[in-house]
Parts: sequence; structure tokens; C-alpha cells
Amino acid sequence: MSAFVDGDQPRTKDAHAALAAVIGTAPGGTHVLVVADRADQLTWKSLRNLAGVHLIASGQLNTYDVLVSDHVVFTEDSLAAFVARAGKQREGQQ
Repeated sequence: MSAFVDGDQPRTKDAHAALAAVIGTAPGGTHVLVVADRADQLTWKSLRNLAGVHLIASGQLNTYDVLVSDHVVFTEDSLAAFVARAGKQREGQQ
């Protein structure tokens, strides 16, 4: 997912609808981990108050948060950052 909200204003209602479309159910009844780029303030402001949603940056991703979540959703930018960092770590191990 590239963005939860269109435009330049945070909109929790729109972010809730976008997240519900992605996971197939309304957040609140399930635990959803959303991994977003730290610079994406629109996403952070739109999702930070939703019940059942835990919002973190890709650098904060950890095993515990993944295991206790029913769904894990990455924005495109955060997934690219995570994959790039994992690739660098893998190269350093060889």
C-alpha cells in the first residue's frame, strides 16, 4: 500500500476504510501492525488513534510485535527500507 490517505490532510476515517479494505475486516476487532515510513506524517497522524492498530517505523520492527498481530501491513516506502536494510545485513554476514 502506498498511502492510506489521499490529499494533504490527515483523515482517520479514510485511513480506517483503506486499512479495512487491505485486511478484509475493520480494525478494532483484530490487532493490526502497520509499518510506515517515519517521514510519512500523514499516515502517522491518520492511524495513530485507531483502536487495534499499532503503528511503527520499519527500523522498529521486531518479532514480538509481528507475533502478537493478526495482520501486518507495510507501506511501499517502509517495505523498501526494510528490504534494503535486511539486504545490507545479509551482505555483512557473508
